[in-house]
Amino acid sequence: MVGEYVVRNAREYETGVDDYAAFNADREPVRGYLDALCDRVPSGGRVLDLGCGPGWETRTLHERGFVAVGFDISRALLGYARREHPADGHVRGDMRRLPFADGAFAGCWACASMLHLASEDLDAALAEVARVLQPGAAFVASMQVGDREGFVPRKSAPGTELFYRYRTPSEWRARVEGVGFEVSEVVAELDEGAQSHLNEGARGWATAIARRGG
Repeated sequence: MVGEYVVRNAREYETGVDDYAAFNADREPVRGYLDALCDRVPSGGRVLDLGCGPGWETRTLHERGFVAVGFDISRALLGYARREHPADGHVRGDMRRLPFADGAFAGCWACASMLHLASEDLDAALAEVARVLQPGAAFVASMQVGDREGFVPRKSAPGTELFYRYRTPSEWRARVEGVGFEVSEVVAELDEGAQSHLNEGARGWATAIARRGG
C-alpha cells in the first residue's frame, strides 16, 4: 500500500490543470511567507520550489533574482509551468527521493505540497529536503491543519479525490525539527470560515519557517 496513493495523486494531477491554476491563482495569501523565505536566502542563491504546481512562486523567485528550480510529480503541471511561468528549470520527480546533489540549494519553498504525504513517507521527504539544502539554508513549508488522513474531494476538479494528511501545528513543528531543522516559528491560521480553499476536514494552515542546522 505504501506509495500507491502517490501514484494515484500524480495521475489525478494530470487532469484539470487549467481549472487548478485558476482556482489557486490568487497568491496574495502566501506572499508574506515567500517574503520570509527571500529574506533568508542570499541574493542569487539557488532555491527549490518543492511541489511547484503551475509554477507561480518559481517564476516570482526567478524574477526576484534567485536561481529558481521548480519540482513536481505531475508532467501536466510542469508543462503548464514551463509555458506560463518560466524560471531557471523544471524537474519531474518524487519528493521522497530528490534527484539533486547534497547541499545543492540555499533555500526551499514547499507551499501546500507536503500535505499530500502519509505519515510513513513525510519524514523521508523532509530528510531529503535537509540533504539537498546547504547548512543554514532557509525552509518555508505550509501544511493544512487537522487530523485526517485519506482521500478527500478535490475542490478544483469536482468528481475527483486526492490524498491528504493534515497535521496540528505542534506536530508539524516536531516533524520538521525531527530531521535537523531549526524552526523559528510555526504560523497558524485557523479561521476556517474565511478560507474557502481549505479541503474537507481541514481547520486552517500551519506554516513552518525554519533553517537547516549544521
